[in-house]
Amino acid sequence: MKLTSNEALNILKKLKGKTNNDNWIKHCICVGNTAGIIAVALNLDEDYSKTLGYIHDIGKQFNYVSDGVYPHAIKGYNYLKNLGYDEEFAGICIKHSFLNNDINCLSNSTDETDKNNVNYEFFK
Repeated sequence: MKLTSNEALNILKKLKGKTNNDNWIKHCICVGNTAGIIAVALNLDEDYSKTLGYIHDIGKQFNYVSDGVYPHAIKGYNYLKNLGYDEEFAGICIKHSFLNNDINCLSNSTDETDKNNVNYEFFK
């Protein structure tokens, strides 16, 4: 199933106040809005870019604590898949943390890719 930016934004709005902290929601909205602006400037699909930006950290709704990439990424992926959304949307929850499609090249300096994690091969 496809997902639009309006639907993704509505999912985030429904989650407000239901988690320990809504900062992750604000972050997702900012990322989505910024992705849309960049997409327009590059003549790319604005709605698709905004959609992926809005949902990339949706797994942080599940009692998020800063404990690395795996927990929120896999929870977000599974959440979107369980809602029936296509891989191209659910996959962003995992893919956004790695640069150049390389599982050992993280987009932040606080995490290490744990090769012993049960989800390592799936992420790879």
